Amino acid sequence: MRALRPGTDAQVGVLVDAFVAFAMLDGELNPVEADLILDMLRSAFPEVDHGWMGRRMQRAVRNPRPLQSLAAELKTNYGDPEKLALGLQLFTLVDAAGRSERNRASFEVFMRRLGRPDYGTAILREMRGDADFEDAPPLPFERLIFGRNDADVTLPPAAADHEFRVYRARDLILVRNTGSAPIWIRGRSVETGSFLRMRERQPLVVPGWTLSHEDLAGGEFDGRHVLGDLVQQGVLEMPEHRPAAQMRHRIERCLS
Repeated sequence: MRALRPGTDAQVGVLVDAFVAFAMLDGELNPVEADLILDMLRSAFPEVDHGWMGRRMQRAVRNPRPLQSLAAELKTNYGDPEKLALGLQLFTLVDAAGRSERNRASFEVFMRRLGRPDYGTAILREMRGDADFEDAPPLPFERLIFGRNDADVTLPPAAADHEFRVYRARDLILVRNTGSAPIWIRGRSVETGSFLRMRERQPLVVPGWTLSHEDLAGGEFDGRHVLGDLVQQGVLEMPEHRPAAQMRHRIERCLS
């Protein structure tokens, strides 16, 4: 989430205010939402005192700022890459606060006032599943689908109940569990429909396979890049190359 850092930690306060405002769209901040906010901010600003962040969040809960003023401030101080990363993470709070049309409408209005309504539309299209159609417009962020049928990366048989999507915007790597079984990241269970940011040296684990942050962090964001090292090691096998639009990478065998 350091993609949300245009160069000064003075922005931490407005980010706390924005995250709290979205988490409280349903009128309250529950412990799960508070933990999600602190996790994102600590990842982005590890040098900022955690106690200060907690106190700032309490202040934002007591005295919430209007979303329109927050959007105006962030519009001035953030470039497009930062706005895209911000939008992806704000959506996780919109989702945690309740999947209502009112909350999603608030998200769309915020992204419009941020100056990138197209980012908001694309994020909502992906989260609704409308971005999977062949004629859907391209997404402004990178996406990799892990699963069984029609996935970019086919998981091993032991993980038949697992599906997830990974989104990348600059140095932000966000995981969304779309399967029926939980996945594990840094010892935390990510339940169906939930999001979690991947950090360095904290792998994602499904039965029969482990995916590291380093596998996803650099280079081209496709199955061949992500799995290339494992193929070279003889851990995985891939079919012959197919056109990018049809490319599917299947795991034939995994380390025991």
